[in-house]
Amino acid sequence: MLTAYPTIENPLIGDRVTFIQSCRSPEYLPTLVEVSLAPRGGNFLHYHQRFAETFTVKRGQLSIELDGRITRLFPGESATAPVGSLHRFFNETDRPVLFEVELSPGSPGFEQALCIGYGLARDGHCFSSGIPKNPVHLAIVLDLSESRLTGAARMLSPVISTLARWGRQRGIERALLERYDCLNPNRCK
Repeated sequence: MLTAYPTIENPLIGDRVTFIQSCRSPEYLPTLVEVSLAPRGGNFLHYHQRFAETFTVKRGQLSIELDGRITRLFPGESATAPVGSLHRFFNETDRPVLFEVELSPGSPGFEQALCIGYGLARDGHCFSSGIPKNPVHLAIVLDLSESRLTGAARMLSPVISTLARWGRQRGIERALLERYDCLNPNRCK
């Protein structure tokens, strides 16, 4: 059992994630991470089919787009993206924002995807945007995180599923987990 959870950094986009609680603990708790989001940073509009995300601001201002409506959150304020809701978070300011994200129920795949994505960025395998250069790696990260694309990008979903399955069958996912799964103390690098 882990006694302390790691902090991972993405040097390309300037974000930092600290694992506070892992659903892979013996208690099967929700996933809980603290995120330091760089100025003008954020993610793309997406949804999750199996878990809700609750965002709680600790310092700064976080913007959340949820089902087409933008809300600005300040310290102590929270917003929840229910299962299946279109959402994204972003930082409209010139200062980092610090917030917690709780996934309920917890998602081991999401935890693994964060470790892999940030590890690939650290090792130079991502574009400056933080997106993996290798399409199979990208597909595996999206599939593990259960992040589903929206809009015109949604048409790529069958391709992403196929690439992720292909990568899994050829041992690429296993190799990424062996290299980057920062929550497994026997595999951390």
